[in-house]
Amino acid sequence: MVKNKIEFKIQLGEYKEEVPNDVATIYLQLADKGINHELNSKGLTVYTLGSFEDYVEAEFQKNELITQYKLKDVLIVAFENG
Repeated sequence: MVKNKIEFKIQLGEYKEEVPNDVATIYLQLADKGINHELNSKGLTVYTLGSFEDYVEAEFQKNELITQYKLKDVLIVAFENG
C-alpha cells in the first residue's frame, strides 16, 4: 500500500482584489523564500509560502513570519499528495 504524502504550506492570505500595498511590500521581501499564488474555486487569489514535510517545521516558520513581519491571519494548510 502506498502511503499518502502530506505537504504543509503556510497560507499568507487570500484576496479578491489586489493585495494591499503594505502587505505586498512584505511579500516582496519574502519572495526568495518561495511565495506561490493561485486562483481558488471561489475566485480568490491565495498566497502560500514554502513546502514542508513536517508540521513542526511549518509551525516554526509561521511563527517567525508573525514575529518578524507582523503578518496576521497566517495559517498552515495541508495538501495530500501535493
